[in-house]
Amino acid sequence: LATGAPDVNSGELTSSTDWINGYQIKGGASYRFTGINSVYANAGYVSKVPIFDQVINDRDGTVASDPTNETFTSFEVGTNNKFAKGKVNTNLNVYYTTWLDRANRVTIQDQAGNDNLINLRGIDARHMGVEFEINWMPSQLLRLDGTISFGNWKYTDDVNGTYIDYSGGTPTDEEYKYYIKDLKVGDQPQTSYVFGATIYPVKGMSFQVLWSLYDNMYANWEPTSRTDPTDRGQSWKTPSYNVIDMHFYYALPFNLSGVTFQIFAHAFNLLDTIYIQDATDNSQYNGIRGAQSHSAQRAEVFFGIPRYYNAGISIAFN
Repeated sequence: LATGAPDVNSGELTSSTDWINGYQIKGGASYRFTGINSVYANAGYVSKVPIFDQVINDRDGTVASDPTNETFTSFEVGTNNKFAKGKVNTNLNVYYTTWLDRANRVTIQDQAGNDNLINLRGIDARHMGVEFEINWMPSQLLRLDGTISFGNWKYTDDVNGTYIDYSGGTPTDEEYKYYIKDLKVGDQPQTSYVFGATIYPVKGMSFQVLWSLYDNMYANWEPTSRTDPTDRGQSWKTPSYNVIDMHFYYALPFNLSGVTFQIFAHAFNLLDTIYIQDATDNSQYNGIRGAQSHSAQRAEVFFGIPRYYNAGISIAFN
């Protein structure tokens, strides 16, 4: 305490920690076995220092005795290829990543409506998958693109957490275990398909249509619903959805003393599709109490943005 008083409310809190080291190591290699075909491999390891809230308690200034760094380990291999005299390009990528000892702070409400906190620590997850990209330019006026991605992302261990209850005036801490092993990582689609066509009617002009489909997205898990060791049910899986976007660019064929102009226009979610972009499993706020656990009725959802447009002009000073 800056004032030297024993009461945490008596003055400004000051605290400091020893130096916490973090580092990263990354490397890769590629081999071109023909003029147009190659393979590559990359690997990396990152030791990330914990955020402030995981080192110093901002309520009483105490310092964590042994804060743990988050670590990322990643591997990927892939191949780049060209076919049909360079008109067709492909990329195939396989990746494997672990994210260990992640910390997270979650705000929740108790039954009386008071905001409390849960400090989660030791969250381990594994991300693995395969991605494939292809583009084909059959003529100078047309380009076709496609991307396919399949992932398998899940938590690999149960986690511990500290529930901080502020409802009694003086905060109290309670330790809990949260049973999330083998849950799918939420809030991101683990399967996606994107296909597009771009035409170039005149020099400097392009018009693109993109169709995107997203699937295998799971709701994010809610801590208060994962304290039962017998409940190993998967979080609610949201419905798949697809959207169409359009993009237009035209570089005006003149410049003013080195100043160039480009006009652009975009239409997002052109068909005004209604879809769920984000969800929380077994939501304590908006879920229907008494409904089946890990179901649509128990989820809190956020819808995607409806159809919208924008247009403008960009100016470059060369």
